Amino acid sequence: METAKKTPFISKAEYFRMAEESVEKLEYHNGRIVAMSGGTVAHSKLAANMIVALGTRIGEGDCSILTSDARCAIQSENAYVYPDLMVICGGEEYEDDRNDTVINPLVIVEVLSKSTEAYDRGEKFQNYRSIPSFREYILVNQEKPVVEKYFLNEEGIWVFGSNLGLEAHLTLDSLGFSIPLSSIYRNVDFP
Repeated sequence: METAKKTPFISKAEYFRMAEESVEKLEYHNGRIVAMSGGTVAHSKLAANMIVALGTRIGEGDCSILTSDARCAIQSENAYVYPDLMVICGGEEYEDDRNDTVINPLVIVEVLSKSTEAYDRGEKFQNYRSIPSFREYILVNQEKPVVEKYFLNEEGIWVFGSNLGLEAHLTLDSLGFSIPLSSIYRNVDFP
């Protein structure tokens, strides 16, 4: 019978020191550090297409788009993660005095991969739901034109919706506009 390797507990201070010195992105999960792997060309195209599609509709307002270079604190879970995209409205709020770690995403977008899909749908989404400002979760499939969303309605219930095919539109309830899936999947080749 195999036994799991015990990894030492890493403090938040040590994590931030390691993250600042690391060439790869490091996530923090209550004392555990997880190195982030690189993505595929399709993953990169989908994230870039989402930035363009969101950016053209957000315009000059008070919302901004952050890429996976920005870290998100999930304070109730003692965790730090790098979503593929975040939309923040009303200005960024930072954890403590760290200008690299936001605490107030409104919309979070994850491009699904085989290695992270279960985590993105499960534990990560559960953790994101503890962020007070968080209202909409978008999951972009890179294998076929399918975009799923979860929206926190006024009754405090997460409502699921799915958009299938390039002719469909993704409606972002928290932002008040729609994006055609043909824009999200522009120039993306499917396996």
